[in-house]
Amino acid sequence: MALSNDGLEDRVEVRVLFWGRLAEIFGRERRLSLPAEGCPLGEIRRRLAASGGEPDPELMRADVRGSVDQVICPDSAWVRGGSEVAFLPVFSGG
Repeated sequence: MALSNDGLEDRVEVRVLFWGRLAEIFGRERRLSLPAEGCPLGEIRRRLAASGGEPDPELMRADVRGSVDQVICPDSAWVRGGSEVAFLPVFSGG
């Protein structure tokens, strides 16, 4: 499913948050326009990874988790307008 700027009247917005090293790359928060019917979390991940022209490998890493409305989800999870999406790298602490 393509995410473009065509048909803006049929689009919805989601809030996307980035944590850890991803916040250093993408900033802490972005707003993203989606088709009115929504799209899979993986499509949002791919779109954001390519937003700088060349795909950013950090967001595509297998250890980066995605969440929708504060629930960790697979990339197949459906995201609807008004949702909060977040991408979280593996954290370590001591």
